[in-house]
Amino acid sequence: MVDLTLIVENVRDHYFVQLESFVEQELAACTMCSPEVKFQMPAENPIYGDLYCVDFVQNDDGPVVKELAIESGLGFPETSGARSGVEITISTMRWDDVRIQADKPIADEDIDTWFNYWFDVEEVRYDDAKTFGNIIHSALIDGASVSIDFGSSEPRAFWELVDALGDAGVTSITVTYGDGTEVIAD
Repeated sequence: MVDLTLIVENVRDHYFVQLESFVEQELAACTMCSPEVKFQMPAENPIYGDLYCVDFVQNDDGPVVKELAIESGLGFPETSGARSGVEITISTMRWDDVRIQADKPIADEDIDTWFNYWFDVEEVRYDDAKTFGNIIHSALIDGASVSIDFGSSEPRAFWELVDALGDAGVTSITVTYGDGTEVIAD
């Protein structure tokens, strides 16, 4: 059995190396630009809190949003374990498109505190001296599933979400990539 903590750390690190390289290349190619730009989305959209963070915005000739396109993920065997009373099965995982299927519906209030901290809604953790904000980029609740773009957040964001779901009465989750049907190759 593979350690769940190690899988989460490796998946995050694999993504973050690609994000760092992408942002480095984009910064070198523009004058007015910034990584991790937050947007207030129009009301009545499915994005949690109507808040979304893009990977990069170039503004040399007007704003152009750029998102990192992941070319490969990490392969690993389906693995199970537990934390905070929650049984966890990870079959596939990609840091920028994690889908968590719970054994009960997830309500906004189940993740609200978690989201506010990890999206850094009030920007209390913002540090303009750092390239990345250690933040998630988006969340979307759909019944018993939540989809997260974990962005530049550290692995602790994933584990604190599991804790929040456990506190909300969730007893088991399955973690997949996107819609759960795409297999990630080595």
